[in-house]
Formats: sequence, C-alpha cells, structure tokens
Amino acid sequence: MPSPSYTGQDFEQFVCAACHNLRQSLRSIRLLSESVPDSGIENEVQAMESVLSGMVEYSLACSGETVLARVQMEDVLQQVLVPLDKNLITHNPLPPVLGDAAQLATVLRHLLDNAIKFHGTQIHVSARQDGSQWVFAVHDNGPGIEAPYRERVFVPFKRLHGQDYPGNGLGLAICRKLIERQGGKIWVESEPGCGTTVLFSIQAD
Repeated sequence: MPSPSYTGQDFEQFVCAACHNLRQSLRSIRLLSESVPDSGIENEVQAMESVLSGMVEYSLACSGETVLARVQMEDVLQQVLVPLDKNLITHNPLPPVLGDAAQLATVLRHLLDNAIKFHGTQIHVSARQDGSQWVFAVHDNGPGIEAPYRERVFVPFKRLHGQDYPGNGLGLAICRKLIERQGGKIWVESEPGCGTTVLFSIQAD
C-alpha cells in the first residue's frame, strides 16, 4: 500500500489547526489564573502565545505563496516604521527591487524589532548594488554577535541569550525562509562590542 503524500499546504493546515487548539487551552488557563494573582502564569501564557504565533508565521514562510513584482522598498520601510520609535532609526534612500512586498515588509519588521530588542539605540538601514542584486543592510550598535553564533541565529528556536530578551526565537528563521523564497540570501556581519549588521540580497528591478 503506497504511503500517503503530504504537501506544504497539508503541513501549514496542520500547524494552524494545532496552534488554534493550543490557543484555546491557553485562554482557559488565563481565565483560571485570574483567581491566582501574582502567580506569573500570565507571563508564561503570553510567552506561549508568542511561540504559537511564530510557529504559524514560520509555517507560512515555508509554504506560502511568493508573488514577485516591482517593489518600492522606500514605501515598504515607511510602512514598517509606523509603529516604531523613529528616533532610533535612520536610513538612506532605498531602491526598487523585484520581490514580494508583503514578505519584504515582514523581513524588515523582524530585523528592526531585533535591532531594538537587543538594545540598539542607533539603527541604520541602507542598500548597495552588487551586480544584478541589491544588498540591504540593517545595522545596530548593540552588543554584537561572536563568530561561532552568526549562523546559529537563523536556526528556529536557537536563542543566543536564553530568556534574557523577549521573543520566540523564530524571527530570523522566518526572514531566511522569506528571502530564500525570493531568490536571495541573508547573513550576519558582527563583532562583539561593535554592533550587528544583518544583510540580505534581492534581485534588482
């Protein structure tokens, strides 16, 4: 008897259904915890909800549809900056590329959130042309990353600082999936004490 075949859509539906059921359980736990003040349960529920949201987003990054078109990266950045502290972030004029606008917005959102989370107080977004591609860079003045860990940050749930910083350990893994789906690459350049630059390449328009 042949083994059943599973598609990316099957996996996506499985993850979404599992996360939905787990969220229902978390809602019940939250209601029960209201009778136990200062128990720390609420913080744990929020952490688990963040992980579940990240799992759904990672699943979509792995199997969702990618639509390539001309994207004005300047417009994408302005959209991402709306809820952020603009006093922390500067940028050069950004060029148009051939990519997926929604996915590129997600990538920039995660990269800027990470830069802020790791105590970046000066964050700069720039781009340079490299042949037929544009290389975008998000630089921060945070603590930096040692060489052995620069690739590890893209592995799902691999958090270099444990629970010292908020997050679900999936942001950069999601970024890698989305950039690779658009034919690009993403990597880290960093030195301890000298900040971190996350770079990604996208086809020029």
